[in-house]
Amino acid sequence: MRCCSLAATPEQCRTAIRNGREQVASLPGNAILLGEDGYRQHVAGLAAAGAPGRAAHRAGGGGRAPGLDAAGRQHKIQVLGQVLERHAQATEPLDALAALGGFEIATLAGAVLQAALENRVIVVDGFITSSAVLVAARLQPAVLERCDLACLGRTRPPADAAGHAG
Repeated sequence: MRCCSLAATPEQCRTAIRNGREQVASLPGNAILLGEDGYRQHVAGLAAAGAPGRAAHRAGGGGRAPGLDAAGRQHKIQVLGQVLERHAQATEPLDALAALGGFEIATLAGAVLQAALENRVIVVDGFITSSAVLVAARLQPAVLERCDLACLGRTRPPADAAGHAG
């Protein structure tokens, strides 16, 4: 069933992480600002960040779900439940990223890893970028020492949902 295939292979995730690292390594400066604009990948971000309960809540309309009626949300919850069940064993960072994330999250995780290695300040705004930071932190916990969470136009920091998800 297509809904239960991997988002990427582990090798594709490693390549995307490497690409993110290379992009940051090629940039001048001592800081990077990571942000996003959009909604569509929030479910993947929650799942990849290790918050499947929040992912199901978000898919079910616990957050904005543009263009989905009740039947569409219910279908999304059902598909997400199948995916989470199929990949329940994916608890290691790269395994979860391959099963539930996406290339953009993997590339951002690589950018975070490289920026931290270069002792850059990492400003993070947005849920997907926060998910990438959580993946990077699972791979290299010291990256969090370089991160500053922005709260642009929000009532709470972007990683708050993932930090309290279960």
